[in-house]
Amino acid sequence: MFNYFKYLFLIHCIFMSLFSSSAFSFNRDKLNTIYNEKIINKPTGIYTANEYTFFVVRQECLSTKKFAGTIESKAAYKKFIKLLNDELVNRNLKLNLKESNVPKIMEDSVVSVISSQYKSSTLITHQLLFDRNDKNVNCGREYIVITKDVDLNSNHILLAKPIIDDAIIKVLSDALKNKKFTLLSDYLNALNIHDIADIYLNVNQEPHLIEKTISYPVSRVNPYDINGVLTKVLTSAVPLPYKSIQPNKELSKIFINRALDNFKKGIEPEQIIFDATLSINADPSFAAGWKILSDIYRSLDHQSHSYTTAKQYLLNDPSNLNGWVYMLVTNKHLLKEDVNYRRSIIKDLAKSHHLSNWAINKI
Repeated sequence: MFNYFKYLFLIHCIFMSLFSSSAFSFNRDKLNTIYNEKIINKPTGIYTANEYTFFVVRQECLSTKKFAGTIESKAAYKKFIKLLNDELVNRNLKLNLKESNVPKIMEDSVVSVISSQYKSSTLITHQLLFDRNDKNVNCGREYIVITKDVDLNSNHILLAKPIIDDAIIKVLSDALKNKKFTLLSDYLNALNIHDIADIYLNVNQEPHLIEKTISYPVSRVNPYDINGVLTKVLTSAVPLPYKSIQPNKELSKIFINRALDNFKKGIEPEQIIFDATLSINADPSFAAGWKILSDIYRSLDHQSHSYTTAKQYLLNDPSNLNGWVYMLVTNKHLLKEDVNYRRSIIKDLAKSHHLSNWAINKI
C-alpha cells in the first residue's frame, strides 16, 4: 500500500539536499551554542537570534513508548512546513527574478511556472540543525530548522539556477506547443538566438506570391526551378514564406518521394536537387522539399545554401523541433559556446517535443 507520510518525508529529504545543503553552509558548533543559550527552553515557534531564524518544533510522542522516533520526526516536519508557510504569508515573500539572468520579457511567465511547480517553502534556503529526542520531556522529538534571517527579511525568494533554467525551458516549450510563434520569437531574441527568432517572426506573415512565369530566367539556380522559387529564397536577405498561384500539393509529394527514392539508391546529388526543386516549385510551403534540399547541400558542403534552405524547412514546419537542429548544424558562424548553449536548450525541449534519431545524434 502507498505510504503517503513516507513519501512526504522522502520529498522532504530530497528538498533538503537540493535546495538547502548545496545552498548555504553554517558553523554547527556556533549554531548549537546560540540555540543552547537563547532558544533551548522555548516552545514550538519561530525565533530570531544572531542573524538566523530558528524554526522550533517540539513534537510529543504519538503513542506510549520510551523514545520518540521516525513517526514523530515526520509529524514534526509537517509542523515545520506549516510554520514556514505561515511565516512566508505573514512576511509577504514573493518570487523575484530581478537579480537573475532571466530576460525581462520572460520574467512573469517564469515566475508563473515556478509558482505552479513549487511551494514557496521549498524554495527558501533552510538547513536542518538537528532532529533528536527532546531531553526536556519524557517522550518527544526536538526538530530544529534554521534559515538566514536576511532571506526572510528580504522581499524576495532567491532561486537556485537549475529551477530557473527548467522554468525557462517550460516557457519556451509552452510557446512552441501552443503555436505562439511571435511570442516565441521575442523569447528567442531575448536569449540571443536571433536566427531562429527571425524565422518565428515571419511564420505568420502573409506568404509572398510566386508568379508562374519565370521572372529571371538567366539567374535561375537550376533549370528545374521553373517558377524561380529556389532562386528567390537563395537570394533573399530574410527568410520569407512563399506560395504559388496554383499550388499542386500532390505533384509536390510525387517529386519529393522520387527525390527520397533516388537518395536511398545513391543517385547522384544533382538529380536529387532537381527533384526537390520541382517539389518546392509545385508547392513552396512543402517543408519536406526544403528539408531534403538542406540535406543534399550540406552533404555537398554548400554551407550557405544548406543554411538558407534549413530556414525554409523550419519556416514551413515551425512546430517541428527537428528544424532547430537543422539550423544548428548548418549555421557555421556560431561560436562553440553558442553551439553548446543551443544544444542544451534543444535537449531539454526534446523531453516534451519529438526529435528524429538523426537529430538526437546531432545534439
